[in-house]
Amino acid sequence: ARTMLSRSEASSMTQNISEQSSSYESLGVYLQVAWVEACHGTQEEPSPNFYRLAVCCCIFDKICGVVGKYSDLLLKLRSEMYSCIFKDFKPDNMASSPQDYAKLLPFFLEFKRLDSERKNDFTTIQRVKAIAKAVDEDYY
Repeated sequence: ARTMLSRSEASSMTQNISEQSSSYESLGVYLQVAWVEACHGTQEEPSPNFYRLAVCCCIFDKICGVVGKYSDLLLKLRSEMYSCIFKDFKPDNMASSPQDYAKLLPFFLEFKRLDSERKNDFTTIQRVKAIAKAVDEDYY
């Protein structure tokens, strides 16, 4: 069973959301619709979710640009948060669209990969121990 949208699926879905932005007169309405659609489209997906994260980051970016005197602070906070969220995020290379975020690697996906490797390594070690024990018993 599939447990999460692939990066290519997420990128494709975020492209659709970006294309829809011009059809809204209100940024607030557009951002709320984008978030509702992201949640609805991934309601069967586990959390944390790669696609929702890309949409969330894009929405936060848009909000950072329209809050007036707090924009500078929010942009600094954004850079710090994204450095904590994405393994390969570079503050000097700010993403500008959901598709850009879909290209980054969130730490939760890296953790899943490493955890899977750890489990596979453990299984391999258990097998080697069982073989070594059988060889020892046969040898003596």
